[in-house]
Order: sequence, then C-alpha cells, then structure tokens
Amino acid sequence: MPIFEILGKKWTIEILRFLSDSMKGFSEIEGLVKNPRTTSKRLKDLENFKIVKREVQQDKQRTVQYSLTKLGQEVVEKISEIEKLFN
Repeated sequence: MPIFEILGKKWTIEILRFLSDSMKGFSEIEGLVKNPRTTSKRLKDLENFKIVKREVQQDKQRTVQYSLTKLGQEVVEKISEIEKLFN
C-alpha cells in the first residue's frame, strides 16, 4: 500500500499530529478518533510503514504506548511544510 494511500485515510494526519509531542496510549488516541477499530487499523498501517512505534510496557497491567519514529517525525515535518504552502 503506497504511503499516500495511508496518509490520505481519515484520521491518519490527526493521529500523527497527536503523537508529535509525546508518547500516547491506545485509549488516548482512541479518544481522539472515537472508534477503536479505526484507531487500531490506522496505528497498524503506520506501524507497518515504520512511522509509528508500538511499545508494550509491563507495569501492574500491560499497557501499549505509541510514539513517532524518526521517520514519523520527518513525515509530520513535511506535512507541516506542505500545509504552509497552502496558507
């Protein structure tokens, strides 16, 4: 699946922006998207492209945290640059 096909899907850009400042848990991202199935699918797609990193943390209970990879940070920067061209 080409990267532009993923970036063009609903919620993808919003998820990337949401992750741009810090690591977030699945439930935090789901709160943004409001649909667990869509959240899961978008995160899996982004993880497959190595834009988002998934970390399982074993504390009192198992939690999953998501963050941008270096590539993901670069993608967010490029998206911001493109948006500036149209403003």
